[in-house]
Amino acid sequence: MATALSLTQKAAWDNTGNGGDFMNDTISTNARIERIAEALREPEAKWRIQPFWFWNGELADEEIVRQIGEMAAQGVGGFFICARQGMQVAYLSDAWFAKVRVALDAVLTHGLEAWLYDEYPYPSGIAGGEVTLAHPDAKQRLLTHRNFTARGEERCDQELPWGKVLSARAVPRIEGRLQWSAALDVRRYIGSDQVQPVFQKTGLTSYNQKRFFTYQTAMRLQWTPPAGEWEVHVFLEEELEDFKYYGTFVDPCHEEAMATFIRLTHQRYADELGEYFGRPIRGIFTDEIAPLGKMPWSPRLPEAFYRRNGYLIEDHLEALIGGEDERARDAGDGAAPARLPATRVRYDFFQTMHELLQEAYHRPVSDWCESHGLAYVTEVPSMRMATQAHSHVPGGDSAHEKLGRSLDWILDRYTADLRANPKMVSSVAAQYGRERALIECFHSVGWSMTLQDAKWMIDRMAAMGINFYNFHAFFYTLDGMTQHDAPPSQFDQNPYWRHFRALADYTGRISKLMGSGRAVRRIAMLDPATTLWTMLANPLHKYDYAGEDLAERERLTVYKRYWIDLCKTLLAAQRDYDHLDPETLAERGQVESGVLRVGDAAYELIVLPPLANLEARAWERLRQFIDAGGHVIALGMLPYESIEDDDKVARELRERCGLAMDAGGAADFWHSSEGSERAKSAATERISSLGTAPGMVRFIASGPTFDPAVREQLLRELEMRLLEPVRLVSTAQSLLVQQRELEGGVRAVFVSHQESGEASVELIVGAGAPVVCELDLETGAVAQLRLELLQGNEEQYVARLRFAPYQSRLILIDESGQEETGGPLSEAGGEYGAAASADEREGTKALTLEASTPEVAASEVLTRETRASEALTREAPARDASVRASASRDTALPGEPEQLVLSAAGMWEVRPLGDHAIRFDDFEVALHSADGRSALGVFRAEAKTFIAQVADAAAAGVALPLAFDQPFGTPMRTALAYPLRASYTAIFDIERMPERCLLLMDRSAIGGDWRILLNGHPVTADELTATRYYDNSNLSCAVDTLLQPGKNQLTVEVEIHHDWQGVTDALYLVGPFGVSFAAPHRPVMTALPEVAELQAGPYPGLPYYAGDLVFRRSIELSEQQLPRGDRFQLSWSDLDAAFHDCAQVMVNGHPLGLRAWSPYVWDGDSAILQPGANTVEVTVTTTLIGLLEGRYFDEASHALYPVQSHPLFAVARDRDGSLAREEASASAEEQ
Repeated sequence: MATALSLTQKAAWDNTGNGGDFMNDTISTNARIERIAEALREPEAKWRIQPFWFWNGELADEEIVRQIGEMAAQGVGGFFICARQGMQVAYLSDAWFAKVRVALDAVLTHGLEAWLYDEYPYPSGIAGGEVTLAHPDAKQRLLTHRNFTARGEERCDQELPWGKVLSARAVPRIEGRLQWSAALDVRRYIGSDQVQPVFQKTGLTSYNQKRFFTYQTAMRLQWTPPAGEWEVHVFLEEELEDFKYYGTFVDPCHEEAMATFIRLTHQRYADELGEYFGRPIRGIFTDEIAPLGKMPWSPRLPEAFYRRNGYLIEDHLEALIGGEDERARDAGDGAAPARLPATRVRYDFFQTMHELLQEAYHRPVSDWCESHGLAYVTEVPSMRMATQAHSHVPGGDSAHEKLGRSLDWILDRYTADLRANPKMVSSVAAQYGRERALIECFHSVGWSMTLQDAKWMIDRMAAMGINFYNFHAFFYTLDGMTQHDAPPSQFDQNPYWRHFRALADYTGRISKLMGSGRAVRRIAMLDPATTLWTMLANPLHKYDYAGEDLAERERLTVYKRYWIDLCKTLLAAQRDYDHLDPETLAERGQVESGVLRVGDAAYELIVLPPLANLEARAWERLRQFIDAGGHVIALGMLPYESIEDDDKVARELRERCGLAMDAGGAADFWHSSEGSERAKSAATERISSLGTAPGMVRFIASGPTFDPAVREQLLRELEMRLLEPVRLVSTAQSLLVQQRELEGGVRAVFVSHQESGEASVELIVGAGAPVVCELDLETGAVAQLRLELLQGNEEQYVARLRFAPYQSRLILIDESGQEETGGPLSEAGGEYGAAASADEREGTKALTLEASTPEVAASEVLTRETRASEALTREAPARDASVRASASRDTALPGEPEQLVLSAAGMWEVRPLGDHAIRFDDFEVALHSADGRSALGVFRAEAKTFIAQVADAAAAGVALPLAFDQPFGTPMRTALAYPLRASYTAIFDIERMPERCLLLMDRSAIGGDWRILLNGHPVTADELTATRYYDNSNLSCAVDTLLQPGKNQLTVEVEIHHDWQGVTDALYLVGPFGVSFAAPHRPVMTALPEVAELQAGPYPGLPYYAGDLVFRRSIELSEQQLPRGDRFQLSWSDLDAAFHDCAQVMVNGHPLGLRAWSPYVWDGDSAILQPGANTVEVTVTTTLIGLLEGRYFDEASHALYPVQSHPLFAVARDRDGSLAREEASASAEEQ
């Protein structure tokens, strides 16, 4: 029985919880900052990573419990239980709920959270396919448009798709223009037709054995038009022909079907598991539900449209195809209804769809969740930002890149995408008073994803206000093809899993920070949703153009470019802002003393991007804000389109800008630089005469390009109107910043450097005696930063910060002053703490040392920098406040670590800590008939389903046996003539016999009846036993006795009965050996490598290796070269810029710790160093990309390539055409 949501529980989702965990006004300044650090040190489960947990296998109870224990041990806060393809338990059956119960009991044991996911697999709304069984009429329909020309008095005979005819009009073209007012309704000339003739060799009696049928129903127009030239436009409602998983999808606007979805899914969970609601089940996630198609549609739309707008959408569908001709509207001649402006129809269309989707789906699901004490979590395409108004946890889908994409590239990709822009999600959360803002992240980044990749993207999302990180995904298993389900799995299959706690703690801290206090976003950017709608931009698909007019498509592209550049300008200038939907402004905005309050957000300035229109109720709230002294800056274009009944908005907004009704509109913006100058001149003259009078809007005239002059003018206007007490100055264009106001006068400034290379930043704080500290989000430690008086301004201080590649830093500022013991601290800066002063840099000296390891002929450079430093990686508690307070402003504190900068160049001894593998994923396939008598052909194929393999075979000219079937009265159907026999063969060589070797495969790597032959010796399924090499699905058996020096052959014989069988995943040989290549697809088993360079992989002899590699070398230190202080900090002068893996350092057997990401620096006790030889070991943890895909990621080209093509392993063709192996060492030298 479900329990009702208590008022206390409701508050957790309805309010932001403004930093109550941290502090109160009675605590002294330093103690307040230290309490913040203490609160962040061990974040609660709710703030930690909450991944999708893909239940995609057999779901053994003990394995479910084990995996939950793994998550808890590595600092994961909870998970979303996701029924996923590959699952072997029937969804929503008693067996399913029994498995969920097992998981929930384990969650309670570990103190984690659990979340439900409402579908199998996705998108939401179909209840594993059962909804459309109950409501066949709820299958999704698409809006289809067909148009063609017809000549007067000539018969027109046109085939059309099979679907409900919504509108069919023949429009005369007179003097080159379509005359819609004279259009003729031709629906009565359309009927059904059977377009496919069918012959069947059978009969109903013995007297007749041949039959003729027809098939494939279509609509058909047969009409002879009157004289003249005509263009026929037909709009149809066509059933979705095919879709993933279920072949169809449900209409989310079908209210009865959505009620059934709630009954079959949500209510069933309440009936079965209601006692777990609230603890540990926190909410239910809904995913990606929305109308499909180029233009959103629902059969329920016409009725809703008429009810809302008072006219028939069917009479105006031509407004949805675009083009200048379709914009000409005038009174009809009796044959067609009166024409409305296309912009009005488009606005009404999209707004009706928005409201229909809200009422049919989002509101009912949200109400159900709230009544049962659960949060409604959404990651859905939206018609406008307000689509998520009913979400307790609004969400998005973003962050799917590897390191190397520039911030500019990222912002170009995501800014104009409602689902993928994290700032839009955090804006909705703030404006609707929601504590959490979620992003589903990391799907499809692939198996080369590192913890550094993850942190880089988390930093970006955090700077944009996200505080709930939903990782896609943790896989229950990687069995066979399940590993290709939009990977990676960041779970325990990955070698870096044992280091995952570092990311989990970091993410928990930054999430809690971003969920505390209030973001300092004083600017709101009015979202141009309705302007985009009237350009036929589909908000469900990244605002892509949904019409058919090329000129209008180009105009939309130009407009989006302007909007994106405007948003990027604010971010680059560290002028943080929220996106604000005009609907949200109208419904939730409250004006108080010149501040616009929307939920938990408060804005002092509104930026209007170029707008073609604006809803009247939004303008009314904006006008109140202006009248109360609020600042508004409008750019480029003021509303001119009619989307409601009058021109009040256009007229009154121009009055506030000091413009005439014919200025600042489309003509000035799109067509004429002269017009833009006229508008600019008029606005400037008017504003200059009024000064900064209240009630006025600052209008910045421009053309359709957001050029540098407009950018500079905007920034000047912002500087005049909004003074920032804390600001950052930097030439770097790679910074993202979020500031948050915490209770008690503490301000948090989070800065993320999103690109490679170093960056320098000046953090400028206001007058008084501020305390400026850095909180290390990796460790929770706090250190105070050096402050200097800003030159030429004794009222402000500056802290100089340096950023390593991809580094982020959190600064806490208390401007209310010091405790009684002193003024601002002057603690020394570090290598990637506050930047060293010029005097300190002059004290740097370098020494060249020789490597002493006999096997490694390479020199090292050791630099000892005598300046004091503060390392972000140091896991030390904050110094006692009295010690800090007694230090002078200009003197470095004693005890800072000295810099030991090593060279990573040259060869290192190398040793893999685990076994290596040869991956067999490409075969020569010999195809035979089922009885083995007929050889059907030979072709090469990768590991994948048999039907995908034979598609390659057909392209190669292999003749395939077909079977034919013909149900009575239907066309002949063809398929492969199963069963078939296939032999998959791979050749490999052995240069050095291994001491041991296993044959390894996933449980479902081969489908059908099979056996394996290794050099002719059979290996059957019965000989394989469960093992764990990288996954719980691994099977293996010892085969070292079956191997032989020289040529070896691995063959898989399979009897195939279905398209999806065959060798669908790689097979492996596993053991302590190296690998090279004699030719493409011909690996060679070799001895393990002994030396390698410390750089980004792959490594020589180890193309498929996944796990830990130990790099070792020795250096010589004299007594004079030993650090003089108690501690040293180790870094590399020339580490490969493409190296982004986890690395642990050990010096003389003493571990210095893990660096999972940049900066790669380590702190150590100087006592562990000794005169003479010192051993340095670096343990590198790789990813699964080589093992699971046989590929590597090349950062320079930002692409994946087969490992065989890497210079270490590349093969070349000899003059005689044979393939020979290049020596790895030669390839390395050339590289």
